[in-house]
Amino acid sequence: MKTYLGLLLLALACAPALARQPVAGAKSRQKLPSAAKVVADFVKAVGGKKRLAANRDATYEWVAAGASGEAGTATTHLRAPSSFHFEARWGGRDFGEGVTPRAAWARGPDGIVRTLTDAAAKSARMRAALDAGRLADYKKQNLAAVTVGAEEMAGEGAYPVEFRSREGARSRYLFSAATKLLIAKQDETGRTPNSMGRSLCHDWRG
Repeated sequence: MKTYLGLLLLALACAPALARQPVAGAKSRQKLPSAAKVVADFVKAVGGKKRLAANRDATYEWVAAGASGEAGTATTHLRAPSSFHFEARWGGRDFGEGVTPRAAWARGPDGIVRTLTDAAAKSARMRAALDAGRLADYKKQNLAAVTVGAEEMAGEGAYPVEFRSREGARSRYLFSAATKLLIAKQDETGRTPNSMGRSLCHDWRG
């Protein structure tokens, strides 16, 4: 198992709607890249499919830094094909989230562990499978994907790609048009998943 250290920037993770705006005018009418193209560019940017396939079990440890000056730590553990575990301490509060092939759960700042069910569990399982595979094998996971528009996030152009499962789960991943890296996530309710903060500035490069 590999462990990586990184800096997690949470200013946008905590308020992603702050700077997300649809791109208007002629630019928005340009032909959008296909979801397959956006994901392929991302996979190439983080080292390529072979490199990602070799990294099936990894832990990412983050030092969190926010605009308010608060500091925190976060750890993400990804294990192929579909397991995800996250722990964070931020502003004196602890958070957690986990997905295995058998269960999905979340723990809020009140310390209570809640088992996810129905739509929430389906979405969590789909995101765990996507993240554990670094998005490289979403087609083999029987997931569909479509580029749903063009947006700007904090002044940066981005393409939101919506992944869809046969169970009806949906989740959007936003990719930078310039760097090709993942910069945000959003589930079908419009809520930023707990796991999104770990993926902001989380490019999965070893």
